[in-house]
Amino acid sequence: MSMAKNILNEENKKNSFEVPVEYFDDLSLKIQNRIQNPNQVKANKFVFKPILAYSLGVVLILVMIFGLYKFSNSDKSIINLNNNEISELILNGDIELDDDQITDFYLANQTGDISYISTNQDGIYEYLNDEDLDEQSIYNEYN
Repeated sequence: MSMAKNILNEENKKNSFEVPVEYFDDLSLKIQNRIQNPNQVKANKFVFKPILAYSLGVVLILVMIFGLYKFSNSDKSIINLNNNEISELILNGDIELDDDQITDFYLANQTGDISYISTNQDGIYEYLNDEDLDEQSIYNEYN
């Protein structure tokens, strides 16, 4: 019984929570106001309205599709160039091709017979004489 008296003793009870002064005086009034006005405007947790977010997503998707379309078709613009313009782009280094691609391009666009550059025989002989080179040794080297 002494234990029961101890538990029920008012002096041993401590409230560990602090309540602001006069908090319970107007609490019932606040509860009644909330019950009577249930359609109170709630704060929107979204910064943008959902329709704006959806439209922004659609616009981003369209921009990505347009960018991919333009990027994939950028190499096809070379089709509209003539052979001289393509050759100029290759010589300037704007288009990088390996030897096989250049050979395939030349053979595919070849018109008529292959024309060789005519050389002046006198110029070759003068060069060989100036350099003291023997024609036969050069010929033997390449054959």
